[in-house]
Amino acid sequence: MKYLNINDIEARQLIKTCIKNNSLIPILGAGFTAGEKTRNASVPNSDEFKKIMVDTIANNSDRFKNNIEALSKREFSQIAEIYLNEKYVPRKVVSDNTKKFFLEVDLL
Repeated sequence: MKYLNINDIEARQLIKTCIKNNSLIPILGAGFTAGEKTRNASVPNSDEFKKIMVDTIANNSDRFKNNIEALSKREFSQIAEIYLNEKYVPRKVVSDNTKKFFLEVDLL
């Protein structure tokens, strides 16, 4: 297996060709688009998104407002469960974050 760096010309050309031929298969969560620009931000890597989720939870839930440090020490999946629970973070906030950080990624 050959690994390519997204910043290499060879990798970018391969991606462009795959997109044009409708043969690109995205693997969600692989970090493939981390750092790439979106309309209003850039795609975070997993550590960055973990911090975004923690900050969002703290800003929307009184229960976690004063427990940011403890929340930050939890596993990504545990934080994601809280983040996706409407009891702590409104669905609109999650939707807005998804749009901001993961939609309209500019790969070309």
